[in-house]
Amino acid sequence: MIRLSLLLCCGFLVASGLVAVGQAQETQSEVSLSDREIGRLEIFEDRALSEADAVFNLDQYAEARGKYLAFLTKHADSPAAAYALLRKGRCKNG
Repeated sequence: MIRLSLLLCCGFLVASGLVAVGQAQETQSEVSLSDREIGRLEIFEDRALSEADAVFNLDQYAEARGKYLAFLTKHADSPAAAYALLRKGRCKNG
């Protein structure tokens, strides 16, 4: 009897944790660059990221992934490299 109640208690805790994780993910907003960060980019960086973001926002993740990869290859030292890398990773989960 003690094992059964312990098992039910553990199951409840696991289920509660999974629900809490699901709720936290639903309230998470999309990552973006601020106007100030965009203003610090060179024109070619800004254009390349804008194109990748536009394709990403159309849910064309395979094409967007390629554009983010091209951005990272050409502009590895850009202040937006971390943003592009994150968005590239999001394309696999889209």
